[in-house]
This record gives sequence, structure tokens and C-alpha cells, in this order.
Amino acid sequence: RTEYIYYFMLGKYLASNRNTTDSIIAELCTSSHQEDMRLTLLFTIHHTEDLQIIDDVLANTRTILEEANAATLSRDEAKRFTDILAQLPETVLSSDPVATNRNQLLDVQDQLVDLEISDEDIESQEMDIATEIALAEVGRFFGNSGILGQVLRTKHGNLEIRKIEEIIETIVDAGLRLVATSLLNQQQVEEIRDHVQSALPDLNANDIKQTLDTLMFLWVCGNLNHISTTINVKEINTLFIRIIAQRDTPAYDLSGFLCALDSAEELNESLRNDLRKMLEGHDDVFARRVLSLATQTYMNTHQSPVHIERSVCDLLGIQYEVRSTRLD
Repeated sequence: RTEYIYYFMLGKYLASNRNTTDSIIAELCTSSHQEDMRLTLLFTIHHTEDLQIIDDVLANTRTILEEANAATLSRDEAKRFTDILAQLPETVLSSDPVATNRNQLLDVQDQLVDLEISDEDIESQEMDIATEIALAEVGRFFGNSGILGQVLRTKHGNLEIRKIEEIIETIVDAGLRLVATSLLNQQQVEEIRDHVQSALPDLNANDIKQTLDTLMFLWVCGNLNHISTTINVKEINTLFIRIIAQRDTPAYDLSGFLCALDSAEELNESLRNDLRKMLEGHDDVFARRVLSLATQTYMNTHQSPVHIERSVCDLLGIQYEVRSTRLD
């Protein structure tokens, strides 16, 4: 596409003139929620072996929601999802062919892309400064994490192990700070519920609360999924596993398992054993339900050996769905 040629050439110029472009790079990092800024940074990094630009993106990412602590998704943090989890189905396993399920998933993903808010949409809306800042912080995370994820995929062979680990930890921690901002306590939920009901008195209070709980749950799961897909590079997975062991939190554990699922071509004994260990190590409802839903969704869209799928279903406590397209 013509626009990418423009960013390719612009990135090449900035990379070739690093001694005079420090202020420009700093502005690009701050405004990475804007597509033109993000693309310029990506192509600038592509054209240089200068680690300073990567360090600039890392430093900028660490300032995103820096006042918040990264979510751990401990039992105490996750207990707010008790009500919504009780309403979710135990099984989402489908008997439809893999191809059908994949197409349905792609359709949903396309619809979500259509719902994305553009920079122009944000600029056209009247909102208070705090809301504008919050949206920019969210956008900056997705912009910076996308850039750093691309660095992991294309430059991991040229980076020292410690730098790769720093990139992984920066992405995950920033994502978990984003998760933490959505973990509203009971009082905050009730305040929002009352505010909405005062503006829209025809709405039922319980329905409002249920909607808020659902949005929180989807936001947490969506961010965990984003983290896992961003750092999913097979060549560095062992480094992520080491970091997971060091951090030892449910949030890191879940991100690691989702990353393993995302990179797997099919369910195998190793992944099944990882699932068993996760279920044994996390007996709270939230972690177990996320593990179950993620694994079932994977099974719906991938073909795996029948005996593995049956044993996975046994682990999850759900009934195995026979499907003619499954491998024997």
C-alpha cells in the first residue's frame, strides 16, 4: 500500500538522522495511540539497530497508568466476578466443524474491529479532560505494546536475553495495570449503577450492575488475550516461562497458558499437562473458568487428536462433543 511506502521512507530518514531526531522520537512515543505516529515508530525501528529507540518506547510504556499497581487476579481481586461467572455456561464446546467455528470467530473479530473507536471519533466527541487522558492512556498501551510485540517478533535474534525479558515484563505489567483499572469494588459499581439509573430511570438496577460486571469480565479477558498474543513468539517462550515462575501470580500464570494455547498448532500431551498443573494450582472459580473457556474456544477452532481432547474434557469436567472432522 502506498501509505506504507511513505512510512517506510519516513522511518528510514529518522533512523538515518538519529542525532537530530530525539525530540521527534519522544513525541512519537507519547502519541503512539495515533496510527500515523505508531507506523512511523515501527518503520524507524525497522531501519535501525539503535536500541535507544526501543528503550524510549519501553520507558514511555512504563509511564502508562503508572499510579496503578499491576493486577495479580488473586482470589480477592477476582471475587468480584462471582455473580457473572455463575451465569456463564459451563461449556461452550461446539459440535460444528472446525472450519465453521473459525469462520464464526473471524466474523466476530471483524465486527469488533468495526466497533473500534478511531482518533477522529475521539476528537469529534465532547468529553472532559480526565476522559480524554484515560482514552489516550489506553490507546498508548495498545500502540506501544504493538510496537514492542513487533520488536520481539522481528529483532529477538539481535537482542540480549535481558532486553527481551525487559520487553516482555514491560508489556505484561502495563497490560495488567490496565486490567487493574477495571477492577471496580462493590461501592464503585453501586455508585456507577446509581448514576446511570438517575439518568435513565427506566433501567433496572440489577440489569445495570450485571452489565457492569459483564463489561469488567470481558475487559479483563480481552486484555489477557491481548497480552498473550502480543508476546507470542515461539523462540522466546522459554524466557516468558522463566518470568512467570519468578512473578508467581495468577495473572502471569493465565497469560502464560493463553500464550501457549495461542502458539500451539494442536492440543498435545504437553499442553494437556500444563492445563492439569494450572487447574491444580488455581482452585478459584475465576481462574478455572477462564482456563476452561479459553481451552474450549481453542478446541472449537483447531483439530487435535481425539484421545487428547477427551482427556482435556475430563480435566475440565465437561462432556466431549463428537465431531467428524476431529483427528483420530
